[in-house]
Amino acid sequence: MPTYQERIKGHLAHYKNEKLSILENGLWKKNRKAYAHILPELQREKNILSPLTEVFFGSSGFIMGEG
Repeated sequence: MPTYQERIKGHLAHYKNEKLSILENGLWKKNRKAYAHILPELQREKNILSPLTEVFFGSSGFIMGEG
């Protein structure tokens, strides 16, 4: 039986592929390894629900407080 972490990662990978139509794997920043449940850097805004995108990313494209 898969662990909770494995189930969540599987769900996120499925959601990314099926609902967001993103097939490319994203890189984890700590080891630069590609994982199915991570969004590609150039599509990271899709990680936030559309009504909140502006709050998180603003007009500059950076997460508030990051850039």
